[in-house]
Amino acid sequence: MALKLDPLDPSYEKERTLAHSRRYMLIIQDDNPAPATAYVATKMDIVMTENGQSVKKTQYFYIDGNDYVSQTNFALFVQFLTIQSIPSQTPPITPSLNVGSKG
Repeated sequence: MALKLDPLDPSYEKERTLAHSRRYMLIIQDDNPAPATAYVATKMDIVMTENGQSVKKTQYFYIDGNDYVSQTNFALFVQFLTIQSIPSQTPPITPSLNVGSKG
């Protein structure tokens, strides 16, 4: 759901500038499961201490399905991880040092 801003609101230009200059991933953290329209989603079980007792709490993280900037940046991030995870096909260079003289 898109946020509607009033052009007469004093913060309108600041919000507009932020929306157009944003170059990060906006990851939503929620106590409820991600909506079906989420671009990507995951959940994490967290153990917290409240009043001296351990409490297990599930947190959900997702990227909104309408957030094109975050989707694009996430795809780029995944590409970087993929590139780093592929082992090199060439053997590493083995340095050698000759000691002594000929003759």
